[in-house]
Amino acid sequence: MKEIEKMTAEELISRYGIIIPAGNEKKIRTTEPELVEREGAAAAIKAHAKEIYNILKARKAAEEKADEEHKAKVNAIPGFRKVMAAYFDMWKYNDEWEDSFNDVGGLGVRPAPKYNFKEMREEYPQAFAYIRAMKMEEKSGLETVAREAMEQILNGNWEQAVENMNKAEEIEKKREAEYLNSHMWD
Repeated sequence: MKEIEKMTAEELISRYGIIIPAGNEKKIRTTEPELVEREGAAAAIKAHAKEIYNILKARKAAEEKADEEHKAKVNAIPGFRKVMAAYFDMWKYNDEWEDSFNDVGGLGVRPAPKYNFKEMREEYPQAFAYIRAMKMEEKSGLETVAREAMEQILNGNWEQAVENMNKAEEIEKKREAEYLNSHMWD
């Protein structure tokens, strides 16, 4: 290990898990206080505090900018916002319907929203492909394929992304079937 006094601010951040804590944007702190204590690194961290703070602030700003750019790309997918608004409205209605049975048994609930998701799927295939990839990302074993598909969709190659997702899901189904067949009598 390098001598603590000769470590750069980047090395100190990495070694001692230095962060800017949420809710206290004016200070830095370590996620490894025992390590700092054991190695006597407090003085080195204090000496580089301003530089460490500036590095962490710059990283956070870069992450926020990347997040905003990503959101803008997602929202630029034709029909994405419209389809998501329809899904959220349906979910909200279902919650309202279920909650109504706690007191009045379905009375007083607004009429069910009417969306033609089949037509929307034909009109906005890119949006549905991205939503499918978002759902796929939650499935164990398919996270990487889903992230790659989302990236392909954002870059305009949604047909290839759908093809890749179909292949990955088919492989996953075969794996599940093999596992279930091999453990049927366990």
